[in-house]
Amino acid sequence: MILLIMAAGKSTRFNGYPKAFCSLGKEINVNNTIEKSSKYVEKVYVGINKETFEYTNQFDVRGELISIVTGQGDADSIYKCVIEIKRRNPEYHRDLLICWGDAVFFEEVPFKYATNDDEMDENYFISAVCSWDKKPYAWFDYDNTGITKVHFYNDSSEVVEYGMHDQSLFRTNIDIIYEYLKIYREKNGLTDKNINIYNPNIKEIKLLEMMAFYHNLNEYKNAGILQIPSGSVMSFNSVEELENIKKCLREG
Repeated sequence: MILLIMAAGKSTRFNGYPKAFCSLGKEINVNNTIEKSSKYVEKVYVGINKETFEYTNQFDVRGELISIVTGQGDADSIYKCVIEIKRRNPEYHRDLLICWGDAVFFEEVPFKYATNDDEMDENYFISAVCSWDKKPYAWFDYDNTGITKVHFYNDSSEVVEYGMHDQSLFRTNIDIIYEYLKIYREKNGLTDKNINIYNPNIKEIKLLEMMAFYHNLNEYKNAGILQIPSGSVMSFNSVEELENIKKCLREG
């Protein structure tokens, strides 16, 4: 199985420094993710923007780097990375794990669940690894057909005490996600013709929103949920939050 770590954002809320390359103490965050997933994946790619790529030689990144033009949203960035992974692995048609580069994995549990075939439902085009968390930043509504809606704390006056919170990890099939991302991009005005040109007139497209978009479109599969126990993953948007995570890691 292949793991794609998406670290292609501009990190504007973290003074422009890529959070995937922040030090957790003994190692940088992206290498922590690679170490926690090492028993479950055979190859790791790290998707980064061209600006970050210019100084990645100062880091000992254990995965293979993919440099892309960013700015159209994480769904667009994933699409570009998937194209490159398919180019480098033309015979690969199996499952793909995708995770966010700013996620800090405290243990291997999320990867253990995500790679367990008994936990997966082939009726879904992608499954989000989630846990039932208190006051989540992003959460899903769902029913027996899959994910029906996504909520974000920043753009909603609605705040939930508990919600089905994505854990920054997703499982899909490389060929299927390529197809679904391509369709979603085209529906939002993005085409392969200008794939390496940033267009400020087109809004960013997000993976979580795409997962809800396909709900009840009869000709397509829905997105699903794979629930795991809470407490395995954290993220950060400030130096203070990063220091708190480091403290948690030190204390075990």
